[in-house]
Order: sequence, then structure tokens, then C-alpha cells
Amino acid sequence: MRIALIHSFYDERMASGENRAVEMQSEALARLGHEVVVISRHTRAESEHFAYPLRAASRVALGTGPSPLDHIARFGPDIVHVHNLFPNIGTRWLRHCSAPVVASIHNYRLVCAAGTLHRDGATCTLCPDGDHLASLRHRCYRSSAVATLPLTISARRPLGENPLVARAARLVVPTQRVADTLTGFGVDSDHIEICPYFVSTPHAAAAPMPRDERWVAVGRLQPEKGLLDLVRSWPRGRPLDIVGEGDQFDVIAGVNHPDVRMLGQLAVDDLVGRLPAYTGLVFPSRWMGNEATIVLDSLAAGLPIVYFTGSSAADSTQGSGAGFEVAEFSEDSWRSALDRVIDAGEGARKAARRRYEERHSASSWERRMVGIYQGVIEGKAAR
Repeated sequence: MRIALIHSFYDERMASGENRAVEMQSEALARLGHEVVVISRHTRAESEHFAYPLRAASRVALGTGPSPLDHIARFGPDIVHVHNLFPNIGTRWLRHCSAPVVASIHNYRLVCAAGTLHRDGATCTLCPDGDHLASLRHRCYRSSAVATLPLTISARRPLGENPLVARAARLVVPTQRVADTLTGFGVDSDHIEICPYFVSTPHAAAAPMPRDERWVAVGRLQPEKGLLDLVRSWPRGRPLDIVGEGDQFDVIAGVNHPDVRMLGQLAVDDLVGRLPAYTGLVFPSRWMGNEATIVLDSLAAGLPIVYFTGSSAADSTQGSGAGFEVAEFSEDSWRSALDRVIDAGEGARKAARRRYEERHSASSWERRMVGIYQGVIEGKAAR
């Protein structure tokens, strides 16, 4: 099978699960013997052009801008898989693409300027519910009305009329929750396929429980990730490492919690290699995003997940025995959850690894994704 992956890469200086997912998927498909090409644009390189903000705004608002059609024509794919077009690839080319198209939905950018359906500490669906200027009023993208305006214009139409949604034969999402969210915004459920994310891992099995207790939390240091609230409510005497960079780094460091270390950004291989030494992953995200690759990396290493109510970690661990929920940001709540993980011992670590192998390994993803491709290709041939 000849497969073209289309992706606008976010700035590589900031960790991105979407960027990593595309790279891993390309490698996994190539290992299976498929011919794969990644047709891409890179924000870091694009942003060096003096007129980049204006050009990016035009692409987002009007769908103009770079088209991958020439690359697609030269490659001659059996299927085109769109991952991300924002903000460096237009959408107008989609109506002229003769190959069948599927699209992965990695966030809620099609209906939400912030991409999160989250604002001021709570779920927000004002825009997809019909208040199309809400994002502009609240400056939802980068806290700027000017930066938000192109996204407000782009999301003015119903989701089903979005050029990517209308053109794609299937929308691929990682969880039932995301599928339900999209159907709630008007997408036909028959148009959606569920294919959980995967990660490749160097760990062959769950690591044994480390002798010394230490926890890790990983993510961009931004409000919706909940890391500032986590540090402010973290129980004393429980060592915690924070991995990541972002706008809140100095504020989080300024809390001066005696048991919290700020490690900054780590290379993916370095971080994944360190995971077995931790007691568990703490995932305090406040928004209902797609599955987080750090959660999957942790499951692969055998780490139980302590997560805040309503986050995507609930979807990744549900019914597995590897997830431990916290309903409020308080010392007592976090301490109780940590104690439950320690009491569960090796059983929770084995459950984490089992969840990875059954749902988030490369082989499980390959079976589902290739099946989706084949169904779309056969469906087009039958028409």
C-alpha cells in the first residue's frame, strides 16, 4: 500500500505528542512493508519568513496557502492520511485530491480556537454550540484577539461543513469520548473510526517497583495541564519531578515546594529511559484532550497513572487496574491516591504493562489502522 501522511509540524523546540505520533506511525507502517511518504511543513522554518503571521492567518481563515497536491501526484498514493494542517497548510487542495482521504483528529481545533474545549478551568463549548464570536471575546488563542480572529473565521461554519471533515472518508479518533464529542457537534457516527494511539518502547516488560518512592509529572507548563495546581497541592514528603517547559515554568518553580524538582525539557529517549525508576506518573491535566503519549509511555514501562477526573488518562486506563483517580486538587486527595498505588504494588505495574500491550502497542495500532485504510480504499473502488 502507498500511504501519504500530511502534517504541519509544530515548532520542534516545544514537545509535541502530535509530531511524535506522525513520526512513529510513519515508521510503523514502513516496517510493515508499506511505501510511506510524509508531506510536511514545519512551523519553525516557516516562521523565519518576515510575513509569516499574516500568511499563517490567511491560511487558517481562508484555507489558502501551500498545497501538497504536486507531492501527492508524484507519489501516487493509494490513500492520503491528513494529521494536521494548522497553521502551515491550506485546505482548498482537498477538493481536488483524487485519492481517498482519512483524517486524524488530534485536538478540537476545528471547533475551538484553543483546541482544547477548555477555558478558565472548565469545559467550554460556546463556539461549537453556536456562539461563534466567543473565542474572539475571550481571546482564546494565545490570549490575543488578533491571533484568535483567523480561527474564529475558520470555525464559523458547522463542523460537518469544514473542508477536511467534508472531504475525509473517515475521521480517525483515539477514544469513544472524542467520537461522542464529535457526534454531539453534528458529525455522523458512521463517519468516525476509533483507533487508540500507540507508542514504540524500549521496555520489554513492566519494571519492578523501585525501592525509593518518586513520582513524575510531564507536560507543557500551561494552565490547562494543571501542573501549577498540582505543585500547590502536592503532599509533603512525596518526591515529585516535573518535566517540561512552558509559560508557567517560573511560576511553578516559584512555589518552592521542598519535594518538587523542576527538570525542564528532556529529550524523548532520555525521558522514556528514566520512567521505570519512578513509582508512577501523575497526570493532573484539567481538559478532556486526546490520549497523551506520556501516559502510553508510562503504561509501557509499567507505571500506574494517577490522574485528575475527566482527563484523557481515564480513557487510556479505564478498567485496567492501572489508573487511580483524583477528584480535587488537595493534599489529602493526592496523598490518598499515591497510597493506593503503593498498596497495589506490583499488581498495578503489571496491569499497566498489560494495558499497553493490549491497546497501545504498535502491533495493535497497525491492525486497526491498516484495516481502516483498506475499508476506505475498497469503499471507493466499489463506487
